[in-house]
Amino acid sequence: TGGALPMADFRPLALVLVSGANPVTLTLLRRLAEWCDLVLLEGTTDFHGQPRAPMRSAWHSVSGIGKDRLRIVTTDLGSGTSSSRERVQRDSALPLVWREPDDRFVLILDCDELIERDATLEILSGLREPGRVGLVPLYGAIDRVARNIHCCALETRDALRDPGYFPSRSYVFAGPLAARVRHVRGRSLHRLRVRSPIVREDIVAGHHLTMVDDAESVCGKLDSTRHHWDPRVKQVLHLETMLSSGVHLAGWWIAGFREPEPWLEQLAREGNLRVAGPMKPEGHVRALRAWAEARLDPAVPDEVVERVDSYIRVRNPNERDFLNDLELAQLKRPMHRHGHLPRT
Repeated sequence: TGGALPMADFRPLALVLVSGANPVTLTLLRRLAEWCDLVLLEGTTDFHGQPRAPMRSAWHSVSGIGKDRLRIVTTDLGSGTSSSRERVQRDSALPLVWREPDDRFVLILDCDELIERDATLEILSGLREPGRVGLVPLYGAIDRVARNIHCCALETRDALRDPGYFPSRSYVFAGPLAARVRHVRGRSLHRLRVRSPIVREDIVAGHHLTMVDDAESVCGKLDSTRHHWDPRVKQVLHLETMLSSGVHLAGWWIAGFREPEPWLEQLAREGNLRVAGPMKPEGHVRALRAWAEARLDPAVPDEVVERVDSYIRVRNPNERDFLNDLELAQLKRPMHRHGHLPRT
């Protein structure tokens, strides 16, 4: 196995989890259709069991992708946990995949994962076992690099809260699964996707749109994640402040600026994604980070949170504004992954 891509199987089969035909999803699908054959996996409910009207064959007219390049699998996700529904939706493609040639390449990705053709094909050319391709997460805008994935912060990542901590390379996480058909026969696509390690750590295949759309959409995305978020995080005005500044919504870290590639700028225009421009002064973002974490303390009354949030919206905070003492106090406290801080 491995070696150059067989010419007959040059177009990988991309299995994409979808929830709706928003501009970002449609842009992703059209880019993938240039070099992949697509199978869209949609459910009759979301992962939480709420009814969703599937689009079925309407995907062809909405996306402009013909039936020769796009197939749709619509599945009743049934009862159970959100994780089990996600597994059912991914594994719904198995009967279709089993009919493909053993050496055909399969990609399993979500609709917020942007993979680049050349980098992905380089990974596939040497693929000998299932593996996930590395992605750099973007946060707040397409020109902001996240320091972590929004739902997976660990207590051991306290260094990310330190404004002086800058890793030598962007944070990369395991994204879409890459495999040959022979790798997935008799196996769960979902389990392979969840458990497989990065197959090539030396190649970054694309980007994950962690939180790059408008604040209301981000609020809905937080509700759909498997982790609970403090209600103070899910306030639209607070989210807008943090997203536009490149500060994590719960104060876990400060994002880094990156100059976006032309294809990513084009995607932003097509998908109506934010382009934020250079970062604000260090004192400003450090003040926002410290406050974002402090405002989750249940000992801070709601009226204080509202007052400080209003203050931030009308001026640029800096080192003189609730920073030095507050930041030092926050850095001494443990990080919690659900957007909560212990009561003091």
